[in-house]
Amino acid sequence: MVKLSYSPYELQPKSALNAVTENQVRKGFLVRCDWQGQIGFADVCSWPVFGDPTRDELIEDLKKGRIDPPLLQQALWFCRRTSGFD
Repeated sequence: MVKLSYSPYELQPKSALNAVTENQVRKGFLVRCDWQGQIGFADVCSWPVFGDPTRDELIEDLKKGRIDPPLLQQALWFCRRTSGFD
């Protein structure tokens, strides 16, 4: 069984990151996964302007145990790889 925790964050770019996003706040969250004492971490930072779910939607999915969104699947894969559990 894996124990998950997260910590939301916001980053304010000093200038436009590309032609589409302008100077918007970037919202994401850090994920901490604990597999039987093996700890791993990942960063989830979605780009809703390009079709990703919002940070709040992803956190809600995580709370409900839904890991269908590809960003969450990738984050949990990375957590597991960095934990040394494999």
